[in-house]
Amino acid sequence: MDYKETQEMELEALEAIYQDEIEILCKDYPDINLKITLNSHGEGIIDAHEAVQPFDTILKIKLPHNYPDVVPDIEIENLEDLFDDKRVNKIVEDLKSIGESNCGMNMIYTLVSGLQDIIGELTRELKRRHEEEFEAKLKQAEEDEKHIVDGTPVTVESFCEWNKKFVAEMRELRDAEQKAKEAALAGKLTGKQQFLKDSSLFNSDLTLLGNDIPDEEGLLNNETEETVDIDESLFNADDEELELLSSQED
Repeated sequence: MDYKETQEMELEALEAIYQDEIEILCKDYPDINLKITLNSHGEGIIDAHEAVQPFDTILKIKLPHNYPDVVPDIEIENLEDLFDDKRVNKIVEDLKSIGESNCGMNMIYTLVSGLQDIIGELTRELKRRHEEEFEAKLKQAEEDEKHIVDGTPVTVESFCEWNKKFVAEMRELRDAEQKAKEAALAGKLTGKQQFLKDSSLFNSDLTLLGNDIPDEEGLLNNETEETVDIDESLFNADDEELELLSSQED
C-alpha cells in the first residue's frame, strides 16, 4: 500500500466534505495532521431550565506513516469547561475502539461520525445535569418556603412573653417620641401654652390666688368692718433711700 498517496487522497476528500469544519495543520507526509471542529447545535424549543448552550468539540488527528493500517493519534479539545478529564478520556477511548474496528481502511470520516454520536450523548448528559440542578434548586426553594410558612409553633406562654416584650418596647418608643417632641417645642410655646401644659403650675397658682383674694361672701355676712392701719413712715423711709442712691450715682 502506498501510504503517502492513500493519506493525501483521504485528506483531499475530507477537505471537500468538511469545508467549514476542517483545518489542515500539516499536509506533508509523513506528518499529516488536522483538526475538525464539530458543533452540538441547538435542540429546538425546549423548557428554559433544560436548555443546553451549543458547544464546540475539537477532534485533532495525526496520521502515523503507516496509516490506515494503524489507528491515528486522537485528541479531544474544548470540553474541559463542561466535562472532567475522566469523561474526555472516555471519548478518546471510544474513538480508538472505532478506529481499531476499521484498521486497513480510511477511517477519519468514520471517526468524525462516531464523535457526532458521542456529542449527542454529551448534550443529553448536560441536559440531565441542568434538570437535576433545577430540581435541586426548586426543592430547596420549597423547603425554604415551607420553613417560612411553618415557622415556630406559637403557644400561650410564648405569645404572652412576646406580647409583654412588645408592649414594653412600644411604651419606650412612645415615651422617647414624646420627649423628642417636647424638646423640639420647648422654645416655641407661649406663656399661656406653657402654663396650660403644666398642670402643677396651674394648680399652684390657683392656690396662691386663693390665699390673696378675700372671701367676698364672708365680707357680705360680716357686719363688723375691719380696718388696716398703714405706717406711712415706711414709704417715707423708702423715698429717702432712693434719693440717697440717686445722689451717690451723680
